[in-house]
Amino acid sequence: VKGRYSFHFHRAGVDQDGEPGISIGNAVYGSPGWGFVHHDSYALFENNATYDTFGAGYVAESGNETGAWNDNIAIWAEGANGKSPKMGNDIKNFDFGKTGDGFWFQGRMVASSDNIAASVNTGFVYVNRGPDGEDGNITFNSDEFAIPAALYYDPTISSSETPILGFSDNETYAAREGLFV
Repeated sequence: VKGRYSFHFHRAGVDQDGEPGISIGNAVYGSPGWGFVHHDSYALFENNATYDTFGAGYVAESGNETGAWNDNIAIWAEGANGKSPKMGNDIKNFDFGKTGDGFWFQGRMVASSDNIAASVNTGFVYVNRGPDGEDGNITFNSDEFAIPAALYYDPTISSSETPILGFSDNETYAAREGLFV
């Protein structure tokens, strides 16, 4: 069900000059929607666990999120259907991340390391789609990216134009797919 999240950092701002929102050592069990939601915010998710979530265990929702997800685990995420992450979404209604995934990234500026996805359809998903912006993706100030020069000094950039900031030592077990980009 859209909008039913157990843990949600909601639009706290993506400016990396301040302190991030922090979630360390928390657990979500049996959520009717996503487990941990990182929405339009600068945040750190570390050493958290989800079990039996619907849609996805962890979600970067808008595409402009910044921060890091480290040492988290997502176990058993049920999905609305058995389709691939790209085909199982209602983009027009901005309803995505519902195909039974461990970690869903709507954008690419959240570094991800040492996370585990188990008994999910897809372990890690990067799909950049949405109703905002000319190309269907949210736009944001390119200064929020760690290396603005890599974005050719364009003052605003689409979430689909940034490279994946960091992805290392993540693992997927008992899944249809490990990584979907």
